[in-house]
Amino acid sequence: MNKQYGKLFPGVDLRGIGEFYNFCRMSPIDFEFLLNKIEPMIKKETKGIVTDRYYLFKISTPTISLMVPEVCKAINIVLKEQIKLPETPEQWIPIEEGFRKKFPRCVGAIDGKHIVIKSPEHRGSEYYNYKGTYSIVLMALVDSDYRFIFADIGGQRRISDGGIFHNYLLWQKIITNTVNLPPDTPLPGREKCIPYVIGLSHYVEM
Repeated sequence: MNKQYGKLFPGVDLRGIGEFYNFCRMSPIDFEFLLNKIEPMIKKETKGIVTDRYYLFKISTPTISLMVPEVCKAINIVLKEQIKLPETPEQWIPIEEGFRKKFPRCVGAIDGKHIVIKSPEHRGSEYYNYKGTYSIVLMALVDSDYRFIFADIGGQRRISDGGIFHNYLLWQKIITNTVNLPPDTPLPGREKCIPYVIGLSHYVEM
């Protein structure tokens, strides 16, 4: 591994899987998969491995500011089908089966994560949060194996989690009854019909 990635990551000790994961936030296998997917869409292979640790690659900040959006766009294109909300009641059932043992009728765990950003020009305190930084919010729904089945980003951190959720596409699908969850059914041994639900990640045991 060290020989394979030594040229791409100069000055970084990647002799073990743990070191690689800690630096890249993914396994070598996932890295190779992603790099092979986006390589035809980017000009240089090194673009696929730029991080905020720009000093390791001797690449200027202005150059990175051009490269990162290009790489992100490529990743979005090649992986957009990997994160797909079920479209029919039948497609929700396998997800519920993953939660069934600990949380019957749950079809996903949802949570938000604020992503620190530089304050956009002429936006004042619009993206200012309680931690004293500027951020936007990533809201994601995952299955029992932590796989993303829905993600949306762009909410302002100063708005509550509930307020952010109400601005996202998933909520619009829920209130317009177009999310296509399975019909209410009784739990085993019971007669009362129970609806399928989305749980907060804090309370859903995977």
